[in-house]
Amino acid sequence: MSVKGNYQSTRSELSETEKKIVDYVMAHSQAVLTMSVHDLAKAAGTSPASVSRAARRLQFSGYNELKMQLAADLKGDTNQSDDQEIQKNATLTTIKQKLLIDANQSLRETVDQINEANVDTIINLIHQSDRLLVFGVGASYLAAQNIAQKWGGLAILVISVMTSICSCHLQQLQMSNRHFAGSFRIQVNRQKSC
Repeated sequence: MSVKGNYQSTRSELSETEKKIVDYVMAHSQAVLTMSVHDLAKAAGTSPASVSRAARRLQFSGYNELKMQLAADLKGDTNQSDDQEIQKNATLTTIKQKLLIDANQSLRETVDQINEANVDTIINLIHQSDRLLVFGVGASYLAAQNIAQKWGGLAILVISVMTSICSCHLQQLQMSNRHFAGSFRIQVNRQKSC
């Protein structure tokens, strides 16, 4: 998982000091590659122990592993052009390359955000259920339909519903059916949900 991805998935759990360190790392990535733990601590205005703790909180074994992943992240970024905007007079080949780069970046960021513990919880809830209600609005409804179609063979009833459901309706559903094990939300394209 990339340093940026780890940071995004754990940001809310970090202390202000740890956030300060990782913000410095993200803003000065190239320079950090040559810094010792003491150099980074001094540059970020913290202690070496705080730097090591921040690296561990980002799910790395220590500062050196964080630097190795940062170097790999930067190497991957150098293969991409800085300007991903499609220009008016761009050739089809250029457009295809830029779309591919954007798609790959989106997939990398999505993979970086996957929390395996949450996925395990969701899987357990699905296994405990005899039906699965999947709600979606707009593009999220397309994902809900896709889930209903692909998961329909799991020996549970999978229903996709296009609606805007609020938490009070979801609570009523949960209370009315003891076999409804839980709920989770899949959000597509960062659209607002209820």
